[in-house]
Amino acid sequence: VDPFKQFSRNERQRKLREMSPMEKTVFIVARTVLGSKEMRTALFFYVSILHLLVFATTYHWSHGCHTVPHHSAIDSLHAGIPDVEGIQN
Repeated sequence: VDPFKQFSRNERQRKLREMSPMEKTVFIVARTVLGSKEMRTALFFYVSILHLLVFATTYHWSHGCHTVPHHSAIDSLHAGIPDVEGIQN
């Protein structure tokens, strides 16, 4: 057994034991996702599709989607506080 490989393995195990549970989770997920070319490619396309979805939605909201009602429907809102029977303004 190569002493350098043994030392490297022992140090890796020691550092893994010293990690908090959150750090271990992030490390394991990152190692799993970034460990293979297929997973990196899938992650790239997933993130790209999410970005395109956000851009398309933002564009649609800013240019194509008319959520403001017609002006005649909101004209009554500009008349001020409505008068209620029995209450003096």
